[in-house]
Amino acid sequence: VSAEELRSRFERERSVYDGTRVRARHLFRKGTTAEEVAAARELLERVRGEIVGGRMTFAAAAREHSQAPTRAREGDVGWVVGLGQLPEPVCRAALVLMPGEVSPVVISPLGVHLV
Repeated sequence: VSAEELRSRFERERSVYDGTRVRARHLFRKGTTAEEVAAARELLERVRGEIVGGRMTFAAAAREHSQAPTRAREGDVGWVVGLGQLPEPVCRAALVLMPGEVSPVVISPLGVHLV
């Protein structure tokens, strides 16, 4: 890996490494088999469209569709700082979003997420 490639990746993902702290919500669907992951992904892509299109709030979507204990808190997972608090793909997604943005569907070893 060249120095330029490292610099470019660092700049793209600076908030993952520099101590940036973000308040995040997530919507989680369990999925360990290929079929479960595919079904969860399809559902969350549809739900994301509803949220981004303004037809549903993230909080309402989390209450209705999430399988995580955080559903009772409208998906609120608290503050995310760096990697390690949540599955790495979820942390990375949270740390690069701007306030109010919704991540694309994120796959982790535990299942499928929206952040």
